[in-house]
Amino acid sequence: MAAGILGAGPLRAQRQAPPGVTWTLDTLRSGFCVHFLADPAASSRGVFRGVAQLSARETPGLHPVLKRVIEASPEFSSWIPQRFCVLQFAAVRLGNYELRDTKHGRPQVVASWSTSARPDAPGAVALLVNNSRLSNSLKSIGMGADVLRSEFGKVPESTDDRYEIRYDGSLLTWDGHASGDSTAAASLDRDWVTPGRNARTLAVEQRLSPVGARLMVGALRIEGKGALAQALTASPIRYVGPIVWGGSGSMAFTVR
Repeated sequence: MAAGILGAGPLRAQRQAPPGVTWTLDTLRSGFCVHFLADPAASSRGVFRGVAQLSARETPGLHPVLKRVIEASPEFSSWIPQRFCVLQFAAVRLGNYELRDTKHGRPQVVASWSTSARPDAPGAVALLVNNSRLSNSLKSIGMGADVLRSEFGKVPESTDDRYEIRYDGSLLTWDGHASGDSTAAASLDRDWVTPGRNARTLAVEQRLSPVGARLMVGALRIEGKGALAQALTASPIRYVGPIVWGGSGSMAFTVR
């Protein structure tokens, strides 16, 4: 009888554990963010509609480049700091299943468009991927991720790199190269919450520590009429970089 009672505890704990999904991120090939300021009126109507966003003057730990902009032009202090980040991995594992392009070697891309907001504000991060299987893996917990298209290669007749991201009517093209000595990379650990279906709230934990970073020298071209393109075009600053690489990590999605 005692053995039966002892065995029941772990079973109850398993039944009561909140449902979740974990992505294991294998080998960061490269990653970078575009930092910019969004028009508060436009941002309140778009992807982050209903989110209690923070202006540049309210944002703790404001990126130094954005800080210099509002110091030089105080009229932008009411604008919203945002960033669009692109991370490309050699593979992503879902349990025992691995997503890896063994034929062409194309990366698995995990991207995000985020706005400055309180840490507990749901909906401040929009998650994007280039593989629909990643997006579909979240459906069981009532979460979704938009699918983007990406191309990474060389600029024709040049040694510069080219990154192309297509998302919802927006095309971002960066041509350039890494510059300067390699330095230690900042951690990319992030925690946020996002609304799910059926009134659910989900917690997301990203754990990733790149091993190196370098400055990015080049030009960002923006085309299209999508919300991201419009936000970037309207911004007084579009700072790209640094580029980071190396290391592996995870993203855990848990229903609260």
